[in-house]
Amino acid sequence: MKRKALRTKNASSEGVQYESNCEMEIDPGFNNISSNLTSLNNVTLCVDKCSIVYFDLETSGFQKNANIVQWRISGSGVRHNILQIAAKSENTTFNVYVTPTKPVDVSASKITGLQNIDGCLFVHGKEVHTLSITEALVSFLQFLISISPHCLLVAHNARFDSSHLIHAIITTNMVDEFSNVLIGFTDTLNLFKRNLPERKGRDMFKLESLAQDILQINSEKFHDATYDVEILNKLVTTLTTKQVLIDNHKSYIDLARKAITLPSLRILKNTVSNATIQKLATSGISYDKLSKVYEEFGHEGITDLLSKKKLDNKPLITNSKKIIHKIINYFNSK
Repeated sequence: MKRKALRTKNASSEGVQYESNCEMEIDPGFNNISSNLTSLNNVTLCVDKCSIVYFDLETSGFQKNANIVQWRISGSGVRHNILQIAAKSENTTFNVYVTPTKPVDVSASKITGLQNIDGCLFVHGKEVHTLSITEALVSFLQFLISISPHCLLVAHNARFDSSHLIHAIITTNMVDEFSNVLIGFTDTLNLFKRNLPERKGRDMFKLESLAQDILQINSEKFHDATYDVEILNKLVTTLTTKQVLIDNHKSYIDLARKAITLPSLRILKNTVSNATIQKLATSGISYDKLSKVYEEFGHEGITDLLSKKKLDNKPLITNSKKIIHKIINYFNSK
């Protein structure tokens, strides 16, 4: 029933282009978000059961974490940087423009043609229909569900796109909904650099440079997300394989866990290394959880939590007595 309702909503949304062959670091307050991610395991992928979805975002700025720390859920809604979401899987494409909630950087606007004029989104001087970030993500989720039970999102410089997408998913409280279909992200920037070591020099791995040199495509359409995913699809088909994309993906569950829990763990930065803090965050162990375990079970509880075995027989965080004792001593001194 839930999927049917989403499908109906999508069909009636003018802002969504969704059909075959159509042309078309976080606020600490987020630690209270309810999610079952800590109890979920990553899915083992195989080529036959996973669909590749190329995606791209256009945003109000180009910094990976630009203004993410300023996002809030308030009476005026969620503040975000995403202005366009586009995706493609085989012959099915998706595109939606998102209602802007903040000014567009001048440098970004010059490249993408996107402008926020009195809260309305303009593309190269023409106003476009937009959806709220929540409506856009609901539509994108339904698109993924329609493609496959298991989707892998592929982007060029995916660190940027996945960062913005995951933070938007978190702020709209849709973390668990996406975990039902989204396996993870693969970054083609790293793959292409590995496959083309002879390419040297500034900007040689920009999408437009690769398209010009490898596909003999020279166009002014770049930095429109719908066009960029088309080009990325062609480059991937030429330069790599589906299996390579799968083998080099990063788990959505791990990235979302990390995004949710990392801010609370920064208080431990003078106690343990950044590598340990990153491991704690990826495992979904927040500062709150550490504190509660220590209060209820003391030294043994912290030791058991950090050193318990995973499926691969490796410790969840560490077996190092030195690291474990540093964390125990931290809570002992509180």
